[in-house]
Amino acid sequence: MKIGIFGGTFNPIHKGHINVAKEVKVKSGLDVLYFVPSYKTPDKKFEIEVIEPKHRFNMVKKTLKAKNLKWLKVSNFEYSQKKVSYTYKTIEYFKNKFPNDEIFWIMGEDRYFGFDRWENYEYIVQNAKIIVYRRNQAINPEIKKDKNVIYLTDNFFNFSSTEILNNLRWDWIPLEAKKYISKNKLYLKTIVFNVLKGKRYQHSVAVASHSKRLSNYYKYLDYKKAWYAGLVHDLFKLHSNEFLKNYLKKHDEEIYNKKIPEPALHGYVCALWIRDEYLWKDKELFNAIAGHTLSTSNPGKLDKIIYLADKISTDRKGDKIGKLRKLAYKNLDETFNKVLKQSIKKLNKRKIPIHEFTIDAYRNSIDPRFMKNKYENNLKRNK
Repeated sequence: MKIGIFGGTFNPIHKGHINVAKEVKVKSGLDVLYFVPSYKTPDKKFEIEVIEPKHRFNMVKKTLKAKNLKWLKVSNFEYSQKKVSYTYKTIEYFKNKFPNDEIFWIMGEDRYFGFDRWENYEYIVQNAKIIVYRRNQAINPEIKKDKNVIYLTDNFFNFSSTEILNNLRWDWIPLEAKKYISKNKLYLKTIVFNVLKGKRYQHSVAVASHSKRLSNYYKYLDYKKAWYAGLVHDLFKLHSNEFLKNYLKKHDEEIYNKKIPEPALHGYVCALWIRDEYLWKDKELFNAIAGHTLSTSNPGKLDKIIYLADKISTDRKGDKIGKLRKLAYKNLDETFNKVLKQSIKKLNKRKIPIHEFTIDAYRNSIDPRFMKNKYENNLKRNK
């Protein structure tokens, strides 16, 4: 029997991994192929968010179970060791378990270079046949002439977990893995860091911190939800207005028809992405993220927390911000009303139309008569 071993972090598992497995099975005639999620790799890299081995293992397990392919299995060998995972140890385990069968180790061509420096390299090549799958459009002549490997050149697989996280390619993550990610709130910090970086990332973390603190202070019990909402609120801030409008039109035409102002588009797109692609379906969360610029029509406690956390985040400087920050921790409603009044006052001064969501927020929070006749449009009356 021919047994394939596909090792890796699978952080997270994606459709590219499944496609590789199918290609390798067909081209190499494998009878069974084992995914072997590592516990910890020797070449430790910087990670803004460490995903626990149990999560990576469970994502692989659930994904392969959903595929319902008898030849596709998952092994917990490396995960169960609870220590650094070395390939030669994994091959040794499979050789002992299947002494009369052929063992094949599967790797991408990006891992091939430097493979000869792996721990106990000689044991690996003596006890397993090496299958290398192509990662680039061009066929690598150096790998092709290596007689010690089986180089699969018919197709190339250029998707990586890193690229998926960097570019929000959630369509490349299998449904079962997406559900697991959403349930356990994985990768959100990684995604925000990769997409925003620099000062915008620092702002997002600051907003998340104030969101959590305000939640605790005002007894909003789900402070973790508030923290995540603050963290991701600006996720699409750096995307072009054209992208944001197209995304909004494609994913929710009803909201698109509300003519959301350009400075507020990123909040609605983020809320839609979290709901429809990340699969965190929570109406309260959706409204808080979507309305962090315009406010929502009938703002609740979480809406006000995220709205204010964005305005008082510690990366914003100045005496006015400092005073507003102190007020926010004394009276949530009073601070929210004050900021809302200031926002409308600025819009009027610049002769920018006030969006219906902001008007409704003002009516529901401050004055139900606001803008219902020409006299009540004078904000001096509401000071």
